[in-house]
This record gives sequence, C-alpha cells and structure tokens, in this order.
Amino acid sequence: PAPPEEPRPRVGAAVSEAASDPATVAAPSAAGAPTAASFSAAAGSVVVQGDCQWERHTAKFLGECVEPSCREYDFRQASSICLRERSSCRGITCGWSGGRCSPRLGIPFLAESPTREVSYSLRCGVGGAAQDGGVSGAALPAPRRGPTGYGKLNRQPLDPGRLIVVVIAHNRDDCLRKCLQSLAAQPDAKAFSTAVSLDDPATFGRMEAVARQFSGQLDLDVWRKEFRSPKIQATAKISEHFRFALTNAFDRVGFEFAVFLENDLTVSPDFLWLFRSTAWLLEEDPTLYCVSAWNDNGMGNLVSDEKRLFRTDYFPGLGWMMRNDTWAKVKPIWPSFPSTGWDHWLRHGSGLRPRECIVPEVSRTHHFDTHGTNVHSGSELAKSLERMAASSLQPGKLGDLSYLLHDRYEASLQTLVQDAERRDVTYIPSLVREGKFVVPYVREQYADLARWLQLAPGEPPTA
Repeated sequence: PAPPEEPRPRVGAAVSEAASDPATVAAPSAAGAPTAASFSAAAGSVVVQGDCQWERHTAKFLGECVEPSCREYDFRQASSICLRERSSCRGITCGWSGGRCSPRLGIPFLAESPTREVSYSLRCGVGGAAQDGGVSGAALPAPRRGPTGYGKLNRQPLDPGRLIVVVIAHNRDDCLRKCLQSLAAQPDAKAFSTAVSLDDPATFGRMEAVARQFSGQLDLDVWRKEFRSPKIQATAKISEHFRFALTNAFDRVGFEFAVFLENDLTVSPDFLWLFRSTAWLLEEDPTLYCVSAWNDNGMGNLVSDEKRLFRTDYFPGLGWMMRNDTWAKVKPIWPSFPSTGWDHWLRHGSGLRPRECIVPEVSRTHHFDTHGTNVHSGSELAKSLERMAASSLQPGKLGDLSYLLHDRYEASLQTLVQDAERRDVTYIPSLVREGKFVVPYVREQYADLARWLQLAPGEPPTA
C-alpha cells in the first residue's frame, strides 16, 4: 500500500546570520510566513514567501546536503537554513512521513526517490505571487550540474583527498601484516590515506608496531578504540568497532568516501581502482548506498568475467565503500548490541533497502585466515571461501560503468528476464550451462537450489 500522506510542513523565514549553530536556529518569524495548510497535498503546490518560492514534489529527491554532516532537522529549521544559504541551497528533502528534513544542494536535482521522499525546491528572486498553485514567471532553476533526474557528475576515477581506506584489526599482528602488505602493493596506494583501527588495548603496542612498518609505503594513521567492557558478545564488540571506525572516517577526519577492510583479507591488483571507478555512482544514483569488493557467489565454477559488475540488494561486506551521506542516515540508529551482527542489521534493520550495492562478478578480496570470530578451519564456511575465484585484472580495465545506473540496469534486466525460458525448480539438476532460464522458487527450496547450483549456503537473496 502507498504510504500515508505526510503532515504538511510549515515554511519558515530566514534565520539571523548570528545563528551559527544549526541546533539553535532562530524560530522563523510568524509574520508573513505560510502556515502548514498553505501547501496542498498535491505535487506542484507552490507557496510564495517574500521574493522566494517553495514548490512541493512528491517521491523526489534533492541530492547532496548543504552541510557536510548531512544533519537532519524539523521542516521549520531546515527551511530556515536553506533560506540563509540560498546562494547554494536548492531546497530541502524530507522523509515521506513528514519526519526529518535536510537542506540540499540539489545534485542531482529532483531525481526519483526510491523511498518516496518529499522535496521542496526553493527559488528566490521570484518577485510576485504564484496563482492557482502554479509557478509564476520562469521555470524552477536548473541544478548546478546535470539534468533533472540523474545529474551527470564528474565520472572520472576518484582523486586522492576524498577517500580513506580503514583496516579493521583486533589482536592478530600476523593477519595485519599480511593485509597491509597486500594493500601496499596497490599501484596507487601511497596516494590515498590509510588508517588502521584497533580495539584491543592489551595488544595496541605490537599491533601499532606492525602498522608503522608500512608508513613508508602508505600514508598511514593508527586509531585506538578503548574497549568498554569485556563481557559483551563478540558481535557487539565488532559492531562497536565499526561504529568507531565509521565515526572517525566521516565525522572526525571528514572524508567523503571510506573503504572498510577487515585485516584477515588480502586484495586483488585493482582493488582500489574498483572503488575509485565506482565512487561517482554513489554520488549520481540515489538508489545505491555501497560498493563492495566481494561476491558471495564468486566461486570459481560460477564466475569468469573479471570486468563485470552488478547490483545486489544484499549487503556483501568484506571490503566495502560507503559515502558520508549514507553514514549520516544510519549513524543515529546504529545498534549497540546487534544479536546477529552489524552486517545483518545493515541488510535488514537499517532502513537502507530498497537501495542497493555494486559488486564484482569476481571478488577483489580474499579471506585467508581460519581462526576468526566467524570462520573456523574445517567449517562449511571455510570450505566455501576456499572455492572463491581470485581476480588478476589490472587497474584501468573496467571500462564505462554507466550500465550500472538504475534505469539502464533495470531495462537490461527486464530484457534478460523476458528473453529467458521459464523452468520449474525441479529442472535445475539437469540445467545446461548454455541458455538463459527463469526459475521461480520459494524460500524452503533454496537449500536444494544452493546444492544443485553450488551457491553460497544459507543466502536466499542471491540477487
């Protein structure tokens, strides 16, 4: 069912220039300010305030926040900040339920919102009232970059200064050494910032000593997280460590993009290039929230095309990149004690779905340790990891990645499904490798499907 119509917000006036702290934004003056009822429920409703004009757009999204933190406010505060920053602010975007709002730069400008957000575009210098709910005078201003919809940004590989690689480590100095050796072998590793994040005070000394051995090969920093309680479960410890690393990367040192890599992983030759080449997709396409180097079904018997990337609604982890605007959304609700792990929460409890991630057909990270929290020697998971293909693709070979933009990807996927033969699940054991097939199944049948097709066990969402 469609979500209920959100409460109609009240448009405020500009705040005083003296109000430097957004948390203490001065209340807009009531004189001449539109009331909540000023906006009709229909899209395109217009309210004029002085020489500025607000227009309501349902299921639309204004990209890029005015503030680096992408902080959210009630409608009144957000609209006041936007008016104050009118030279750059193109409006505000709010949740579909009329909840928190944030001032936006509008890059992209009024793109389709997969979560049915509601946006209010701002245009100043109108000089006259709009009548009958229409826009008087010229049309709304174009975004600073790109057309309405997906604004075409700079699609070049990401430059140094915008991305940090964070290695998550606990107390295994042998694992950390092997991971950093692999990372330091990347052709452009020295150009990007790297941080080793530690969470075991008892081993800070020897872990940091290992990290410092690579200071000549990497632009390296070490972060120390004090461990708060020895009694909490391992899943909660790991979740707290990731929260610490995310907060440091985005809030303390202020990077726009961050790649998170556990220290029991080594990386393929184009690991950094993968993230540099796909960062623009997270900027341009609001239906994406991460890029991962890992494919859960990247076994050698199932994959072959090292250049192919695809979209999935299942968060893969194991070497992944997020942008600061996504962190701003999940930070307030990050779980302190996730019973099944922070990654499981990110998939199912974070509210990020139906947004998706970009992953490679052939993984760019490789799990080498069998003495961790989740991987044990001889276990089914360890055996599955041993079957993973390793990519040897060199940097600069991925080509044009615009096929991963939502509309193009959906169109090609629909064509693929329409051209495929539909077969019953019982046909799977005799499936030939040539051809395209659509096989509907129910969750209870997945175990058999995984065995027949040699997919990752226990992972029904194979998208």
